[in-house]
Amino acid sequence: PSPPPPSPSPPPPSPPPPNSPGGKMVTVYRVTTVFTVSGTIAEFAEGSPRRVNLEVRFATAAGVQVYQVTLIFQSARRRLDDATYGRKLQTGGVSVEASIDTTSSSESAAAAAQVGTALQDSDSATAALGEPVIDTPSTPVEETTVDVRAAPSPPPPSPPPPSPP
Repeated sequence: PSPPPPSPSPPPPSPPPPNSPGGKMVTVYRVTTVFTVSGTIAEFAEGSPRRVNLEVRFATAAGVQVYQVTLIFQSARRRLDDATYGRKLQTGGVSVEASIDTTSSSESAAAAAQVGTALQDSDSATAALGEPVIDTPSTPVEETTVDVRAAPSPPPPSPPPPSPP
């Protein structure tokens, strides 16, 4: 059977229903903290990864959730310039930002607690990272919310034309 010929003009796209992902605002809960690792940014660029994933596990009603917390190594001078943090830079070091995004406030709170525990002091942070940590997190673990519009799903691809037998 041959496919029907394409219609001369496609119908205008209809707006997404109110509950569809394309028309819905989503709240993202972002947990972040920043601390300093011994060394220079050049050392991390040469031998060590600029990004490290730290696995965080915690129990929820649905079971154990596992999150990958991305640790981003970057120049502390570019990241923070307040006077208190500036004094710490005189000892040298690389700023590390740990962040995790969830769409559940309860998971966000649990993740914040786990990140805070894993990075609560220099010894535990050093053990978690495998890199010598100079100080405890220079900013407390904090939660922020960001409202983003969920991206609409792309239209389905059109089927390829049938090949002649």
